[in-house]
Order: sequence, then C-alpha cells, then structure tokens
Amino acid sequence: MYEIYKNFMFSKDLRKLYPWVSAVINDDIETFLIEYDSNQSNDEVIVNPIEIAIAYESDNVFNHLVFDEDFSHYQNYTGLSLLTICLVFEKEHYLSTILDRFDYTEEEKMLMFSHIIDTKDMEYFKTFYGQYPIHARFHKEFLMMSMANQEIFDYLLTLEQYKPIVFENSVIYQILGHYPRHYHYIEDMDDLRLFLDTDVFDQICDFMRFEDFVMAVDFLLARHWEINDYNGFGLALIHVALRNARNASYVEYMIERGANVQLSTTLDYASAHQLLMRDASFTFEVSHLLDFNAQDSEGLTLQDYDAMQRTEGFKIEDAIRTVKCALNMEEEDFYELDIDEFIDFAHLLNIEMFNPYLVVLMFDNERLKEEFIDHNMHEMSLSYFDVDAFNDEMDALPYDASKDLFLNTMFPLPEETLENIQVFAQNTGSKLIVETEGYEINKTAQYRLEVYSNGKLNEKMSIHSNLIDVFFAHHYLKVAVKDIIYAPILSKKQRFLS
Repeated sequence: MYEIYKNFMFSKDLRKLYPWVSAVINDDIETFLIEYDSNQSNDEVIVNPIEIAIAYESDNVFNHLVFDEDFSHYQNYTGLSLLTICLVFEKEHYLSTILDRFDYTEEEKMLMFSHIIDTKDMEYFKTFYGQYPIHARFHKEFLMMSMANQEIFDYLLTLEQYKPIVFENSVIYQILGHYPRHYHYIEDMDDLRLFLDTDVFDQICDFMRFEDFVMAVDFLLARHWEINDYNGFGLALIHVALRNARNASYVEYMIERGANVQLSTTLDYASAHQLLMRDASFTFEVSHLLDFNAQDSEGLTLQDYDAMQRTEGFKIEDAIRTVKCALNMEEEDFYELDIDEFIDFAHLLNIEMFNPYLVVLMFDNERLKEEFIDHNMHEMSLSYFDVDAFNDEMDALPYDASKDLFLNTMFPLPEETLENIQVFAQNTGSKLIVETEGYEINKTAQYRLEVYSNGKLNEKMSIHSNLIDVFFAHHYLKVAVKDIIYAPILSKKQRFLS
C-alpha cells in the first residue's frame, strides 16, 4: 500500500489535481497562499498540501502549515496519519517537529511505532522511543506488538518497567502460540495448564517449522500438560493435532510422546472424524495411523460425513449432524449460542465460516440511487462507499457504479438498517436488492435479499462450502430451508475417501 501511495505522490498526475499542488512541490509559499483555500472541505480533496510538503521536503510550506493548522489527529484519504506519512517518506526531522508541535494520543503513537518496528532498525527505534515513550498503561499492548521484531522485543525486556509484563497471561498466550523463539523468557513458569482450554495448541500445530512444534510440545509437557488431556472443547491433544497440524510428522511426534490415537472425543467421535475439514493431502499423510471405518454413536463414519458435504441439495438433519461433529457439542448446547458466540466458538476450533467482505445495495436506475443518497443524508445516516472504490482492486465484482452502492454496515443487516431500506422502497414504489459478494470473491456463499415496495422480503442464499454454513444460514440468518441452495464446489485438494 505504501509503495502505491508513494508512486502516486511522485507521479505527474499529482500536479493536475489542484492549482496549488505545483506551488507546494516548488516550495513557493507566496503562490501557495494565493491559490490554496484552507477552508475547503476535506471531502473535496484527496491529498492535503502537508502530505506533498513532506514528500517533496518543501520546508516553507511545511512550516507554514504546521504552525497555522492543527494536524494532531489528521488522517489522509487512505487512512494514514501524519506520523506514518513522515515515516513513509523518511522525513525524520519533520516527524520530530510534528511530535513536538501537536499532542498525539497514545494510540496514534502506537501506530507510528508499529510502522517503525516493522520497517526500521534498532537504533532508529531507540532514538524515537527514548524521546517519545509510550505511557505505562499501554506497555503490555506495546510489548506484544514488538514481538515480531526480536531485537526490539529483547531490548524492551531489558527495561525494568517491561520485565514483569512478560508473565501476564495474555503475553504468555501470545508467546506460546506465535513466538517460540521467545520461550526462554517464560521458562520459569512451572504450570501452564491454564492455556489448555484456549486455542494456543491449534496455533502451535500450525508452526511452520517442525522443530518449533517439537520444542513447544516438550515445553508444555514439562509444565503440567498431559499428552492425553482433554481440553474444554472435549478434544484430546491428538484430536487438535489432527484438525490443525501442518503435516503427519506433527501427529507422529504426538504419538511418539505417548498420545493415544485411538481416543474418542467426549461425544464419542473417533480420531478419524477430526479430519472432517481437512484436505486430501493431509488425510493421505495420516491414513496409516487411523481407522477410517470407525463409527460414531449414530453409526456414521468419516466417509459418511464426507459424502454429506459433497452432495448437492441437503437434509437439515445432516447439517445439524455436521455441526455436532465439528464442534463436538450436543445439539441442545449449540442452540443456546447466539450468533457471535457460535462464530467465536467455530473460530476457536479453526473452522472457517461464511463472512462476507461487502454488502451491496442495488437500485433499478441511477435516479433512484441518487434519491436514496439524498434521503440518506437527511433521514438515515447510513455509511456507504461508491462501487468504484473497490472495482479497481476486485475486477471480478459485477456491480454498476451508476446504480449500486457498498454499504458500510454489519452483516447480517441490523434491524434498523433493514427497516430504513424497507421504508425507502415503500416511499418510492421501488424494488431494492441487498446482496453480499459472490463465491468468486469469498469462496463460500452469497446472500441475496429482495426488498419490495409492498413490504415483502424475498431471501435467497447459495452456499458452496459445507453444511456448517447451511446450518448457520438457516438458524442464525433465518433463511428458510427452501430458500437455501447448497451446491458444493470442491477443489482437487479436498478429500475423497474410497
């Protein structure tokens, strides 16, 4: 993103935007003061003169702007703060001037340091941290942010104010699941059973290096984890490894350390059933370790569940069976979860679910769209984006900039938002369509809602992933079974058991 931004700032097109741009580039303060209207709405400009002054090191314009305007919370059109803009263009003297001139929040300084940690060396970091330290109440967040840069993380832990923080639970969790090279900092911890009921072992199973996985397993087993313990999800560690391990060697090491691959889950699902969401290559890698003919309490094997996911059309009972197996949870228990709890629980078990990127509002014609925008400004206050904002990046999107809008809203639509859209449809006697982007973008599903002027709603959903999303659509999105189309699109990597 930074390179695109820099290329634009140094392009010939920049000079064509506004009359005052050339004056800033040439550091011609007199011409700039004549041509620039500081009262111009920020909505009307896509670049502020101070950005150009920083990029081209135009001292006269920069000094005038800094001492004439307040840039303490400025963000440009792409969301970059002035602090980050100085870093992008490597103008440290401007950065110091701005930090001394304006009062920045700790959150804004944290974003600046995040960029420094990602892109600069230790001496650079120490120079700015020495002059502009982070307030103590943000030390834990700051320490966790620094973990990706081992040299800076090591340096912070030489400072007395940071040493105790490394033993706080959230920091230990982050180290265990992401940074095995930092394990020596928590080696004095003698009992880590507290983290058995988190997803920390899921993350360990995803370590890129087998050596790191081995070190992590040994580290935990030496601190009161038992190899055949069950976690709070009713899964033994071997089940977690089967669900998440990068390759069979991870599972084999668990067995070498004493894991019982014949263990069933607390709901009596066999180890083989833990491969429900795995691909063909991993299934093949562990095939010599598992009994693929093992049955659950309903007499179903992994192959039976696999067939359910592959068959067009569906039985809602099979979707419920799939959720029960995937979550290792009784049906009456997952009905008690609200939508956010269900999503969070699935996420904890590393189950990917339908989560659209975009919500599109589609009109019959351009006039109706403009009328909606005008109505929205006065009555509704819905946040939206123009379709062109994304079309350059997502060529596959089939939307018409003259007739469609991207809504900046949660999904599923909040009740108030849907009611506002219904009222507009009734008042204008029009039909509106709300839909999420298609399979070509999210590789999962597409939701579509037709809103009619008589108040009627027509919902449809096409799902191409698995039966967990079918259950989610029916139970949580309230889409009727008859309005769900299940047509799985299977890649070559997906498992086929024979």
